[in-house]
Amino acid sequence: MIYIKKKIYEELCTMWVPEECGFVVGKKDKLEKIYKIKNISKEENKFKMGFINKMKAVLDMMCHGYGFVIIYHVHEFNLFLSVEDIKNAISKMIYLIVYKNKLYFYKIKKESVDAVEYKVVGD
Repeated sequence: MIYIKKKIYEELCTMWVPEECGFVVGKKDKLEKIYKIKNISKEENKFKMGFINKMKAVLDMMCHGYGFVIIYHVHEFNLFLSVEDIKNAISKMIYLIVYKNKLYFYKIKKESVDAVEYKVVGD
């Protein structure tokens, strides 16, 4: 189970730019901050985080002790990870798809992709 602060949940649900991407982070199993990273992919319906912005976010995460990291991006057409998403995924990492103002978390394992439950909590 993943726990999301209400204000983070609300901000994620209002994202609508296709393939907007970044990290949602926290401590233990509670998500409490969003790092928006510029999507530098030139291809439609793909995302690739810009290296410099990604590294700045990672350094800030380390400075603040965030160890629970989820990669997110916004989908325009469906709520599932694409074949490309899965192919490029880090095993055992949790990924978040934002689709039509709803959140869909997935844990990618070597042989499967499993949905992960979440709960919105107060600050």
